[in-house]
Amino acid sequence: MATQSPKASWKPPSLFNDLTLFGVTNFPVGRENLAIVASIPATASATSRFSDFQKAANNTTAIDNTTSILQVLYPAHSINPRRTPQGGAEFYAIPLNISQAQNVTLCYSVFFPQDFDWVLAGKLPGLYGGHPGCSGGNQARDCFSTRLMWRQGGVGELYLYAPRDKQTEALCTDPRSVCDSTYGISIGRGAFNWSAGRWTTICQTVSLNTPGNQDGSFTLDVDYLRVIDRRDVFYRDLVPLERPGECLEVGERCSTITLGDDTSLVSRLFWQLVNGVTSQVHWSYDVQSSPKHTHFIRLAAPTLTVTRTDNPIILSSTPAETSLIIPTPTIDHPVPPVGFVGLFFR
Repeated sequence: MATQSPKASWKPPSLFNDLTLFGVTNFPVGRENLAIVASIPATASATSRFSDFQKAANNTTAIDNTTSILQVLYPAHSINPRRTPQGGAEFYAIPLNISQAQNVTLCYSVFFPQDFDWVLAGKLPGLYGGHPGCSGGNQARDCFSTRLMWRQGGVGELYLYAPRDKQTEALCTDPRSVCDSTYGISIGRGAFNWSAGRWTTICQTVSLNTPGNQDGSFTLDVDYLRVIDRRDVFYRDLVPLERPGECLEVGERCSTITLGDDTSLVSRLFWQLVNGVTSQVHWSYDVQSSPKHTHFIRLAAPTLTVTRTDNPIILSSTPAETSLIIPTPTIDHPVPPVGFVGLFFR
C-alpha cells in the first residue's frame, strides 16, 4: 500500500505469525475462518509460483513455502461472516497512516484452489475512507470503499461504495457498470477474470475527487495489465461546517444533542419532544457579518423549530409549535472532507 506526495509505503514481512503489523482496528466477525499458513496444498494448485511473465513484469520473488499467507475459509452453504454458517472474515486495518493522502495504491495476490466453486459471488479486500461500515446497503454519504468481487465463473469487478446519485451518467450507463443495485455499485464487471489453481496479482489505485466534483479516478491492474481505468468517480461530497456542541442529524446517527453545560433542563425538555422520532434537517443561511443559521427540524408531531440567533436561550411552547432559541457559536470550524482511512478486508 502506497501514497504519493510524499511517498510512503508498507508491506508485511515475508514471514509473520499474527496480524499485529497490519494494525487491525476492528475485527468484528470471522476470526475462526482466518489462518496464517506457509504453504498451498499441491492438490489445490496448478502452479504454486508466479508465471514467468509476472516475475519479469514486477521483478517479484516467487510465492512459495517461505512466505506467510492469509488463508480464508468459506464452508459449504456459507454466504458471509455475519450469517450462519459463517463464511469468510471481516476486519479493518490501518498499517500506514494514509489520512492525508490524495491517492493510494493497494496491491495483493489471491490464490483460488483449482476446484474452487465460484457460486454466485464473493468479495475481496479494498480501501476505505470516512469511517468503517461503508457496506451492507450504506448510502455512503460520508464514506467510500473500493473492494473487488468475483461473480459467477470468476468474473471480476470493482465493487464500489460511494454516493450513488453523484456518479456520472457515463459511469452508470457503461455496459460493464451496474448502478441500480440496493447495495454497492459494480464497475468494470467482466473486465477481467480471477483464475483458479494459480496466483492472480492485483493493484488498485484510488485518486480522490475534488470534494463535490466528479473527477476522482480508479485504476485496476490485473497481472500487471490495466483492465479498469475510470477518471470520473465521485467518492466524496462537500461538507457542512461543524458547530461545537451540536449534532446535525436526529435519528439514526445521533442519540443526543448537546446545548451546553448550563442548559440541562432545556436539553431534557428538548428530547422529550424529539426522542425516537427521525427528523429531516433543513439548513438556511442569512449572510451577515455574523452569520445566522436556522435549522428547521420537522417532526410528525409536534412541530419543533430550532433557531440559531445571537439571543439568549429561550424555550417557548404553544399548542401548535415549540421553539428553542440558542445562540450562534462565535467560531465555525471547517470539517475536513472525507479522506482515506485504511484497508477493508471482507
